[in-house]
Amino acid sequence: MPRSHKRITNRRFTSAADLLAAVKKVIDEGYKIRTVARESGIDRMTLTRYSKKYKGQDTHGEVHGELLGPVGYWGNRRIFTEEEEALLTEYLKKSCLMFFGLTSEEVRKLAYEFALKNKDMPLNWQEKNRAGLDQGS
Repeated sequence: MPRSHKRITNRRFTSAADLLAAVKKVIDEGYKIRTVARESGIDRMTLTRYSKKYKGQDTHGEVHGELLGPVGYWGNRRIFTEEEEALLTEYLKKSCLMFFGLTSEEVRKLAYEFALKNKDMPLNWQEKNRAGLDQGS
């Protein structure tokens, strides 16, 4: 029986402008985080985290009013860009259509070789000469 997926967070749908306005209200105007979070519909812990990341003033006293980091979800262990992943995916699909499917071990070695030619990679990839099992899942 298929399971239905119910979204339990709205974190991804908060715009950067709304979040910046809420953070400014907390930092600059002195409102309490819980009050601003309730009024704006932003999760309290998200607002707390971005309030800590907020660039208030630099050494010259200039206010920048910027948030450090992106809003929403991001991959902290991402090795390849979306374009590079698309290239690998396209190659694997084409090879499969030509009846030259690769095993998971061979795909991991291919990902390692691709990363070796293009960029840095995690140390465990270098030790084992292949991508790890948990990467990209």
